Amino acid sequence: MTPQNLILLSLSTPKLSIGCPILDDCLGGGIPYNSIIELVGESGSGKTQLCLQLRVIAQLPPSHDGLGGSSVYIFTKFNFSFRRLQQLGNLYHASYPNLIRLEPLEDIYVHGVHDAQ
Repeated sequence: MTPQNLILLSLSTPKLSIGCPILDDCLGGGIPYNSIIELVGESGSGKTQLCLQLRVIAQLPPSHDGLGGSSVYIFTKFNFSFRRLQQLGNLYHASYPNLIRLEPLEDIYVHGVHDAQ
């Protein structure tokens, strides 16, 4: 595959909006569908918040900038904040009551990886 083909493939791949038009524009339309994303940054910079928000947005239908699908959240620290994810799920459920099922976290799969084995 050539670099040009990768660019064309990237342009044609569906994207998930992150909920901020300015950041979506910087990312070429959002986060590519069917991809693995690694976020790095200083503590407290919003990495976890963004990841959790993307998990909930992915469940929205394409007509509302979502993918109408499920997602996996892989975390490496022992202190995963299920409460924060639940708060976001409830917020989106209140904002889109007809679009998200009664259980807004049903299609979010969480998996902890704590060592290399």
